[in-house]
Amino acid sequence: MQNLVQQFQSDTKNNSSFFWRWMKLTLDRLENKKYLIMRDSSQAVSLIEGIRSLGGIPLLVPLISFKKTSLSERERKLMNELTSFDWLIFTSQNGVRFFMEQLEEMGLFFPEHVKVAAVGTKTQSSLMNYGISPSFIPKKFTGEALAEEMKDFIEKNERICVIKGNLARDIVGTVLQNVGANVEEIIIYETFLPAENKEKLIATLKNKVDVLIFTSPSTVKHFMAILMEKNERHLLDGKWVASIGPVTKKALEDYGIPVHICPDIYTVDQLLEELKVFFERKC
Repeated sequence: MQNLVQQFQSDTKNNSSFFWRWMKLTLDRLENKKYLIMRDSSQAVSLIEGIRSLGGIPLLVPLISFKKTSLSERERKLMNELTSFDWLIFTSQNGVRFFMEQLEEMGLFFPEHVKVAAVGTKTQSSLMNYGISPSFIPKKFTGEALAEEMKDFIEKNERICVIKGNLARDIVGTVLQNVGANVEEIIIYETFLPAENKEKLIATLKNKVDVLIFTSPSTVKHFMAILMEKNERHLLDGKWVASIGPVTKKALEDYGIPVHICPDIYTVDQLLEELKVFFERKC
C-alpha cells in the first residue's frame, strides 16, 4: 500500500497517470474472472448477461435440464379436477411452464377462480406471462418460507394442489397437511443431468475457472457426482463458491464445500450484486 501511495505522489507530479493505473488494478480484480454457470441454458440468460456487465467471463456448462413428465392416471385425474381446488401452488418457473404445456396438451383451461401461490418473483413473472396473478408470494423465496407463511392464509380442509418437479422436497405439502389442508401433488416435470456435459465440465474446470455459481441443490448434486466419478474433486481447490440461496448453500456444505457468496434475497439480481460487493472488498 505504501508503494502505491508513493507511486501516486510521483505520478501526480508528472501526469496523473497513476489514477488510471489504479482504476485498472481495481477493475482487474473485478473483471476478467471466469464464472462457471451450471444452470439450464434456457434459464441462464440473465446470469450470463449480468456477469458480462460486471466485466466477467461467463462459462456455461449446464448440469441440469428439464422435461415434461408422463403423468400417472391419478395425476391426470387431478388435472381434470383443478376447478375443485382452493389453491394451486407453484414452486418453480419450470413448474409453471410444464403445467401450462400439460393443460394445452389435455385441452384444459386454467381455473381462474382458484387462488395461486408462487415461491418467488421469478415464478410470479412466469405466471403473469400467462395472465395469472398470484395471490400469495412469501417474503423469502424458499419452499419452507412459502409453507410457513401460507399457514395463516389457508383454512382447514381446503384443497391444495402443489405443482412440482420430481426432485422437489415435500416440505410444502407436509407443512400444510399438518395444519389441516388436503394436499395433492402433481409431478409435472423431471430434472436430469445432461450426460454429454460431464467431460465438458472437467475440461472447463481445468481451464482456470475463478468462481463456481450454483443455483440449485440439483446442480450441486450433479456437479459432485461428476467430480467423484472422474476422481477430480481437487478441481474445487482455489475456487470461489457462490450460492443463490440457503437451500443450495446447505447442499454445498453437506459436501464439505465452503460457500463464500450467498445473498439474503434469493434472486439472480441479488446474487450478482453480492458478487460485485464481494470482489470489491477484495480490492
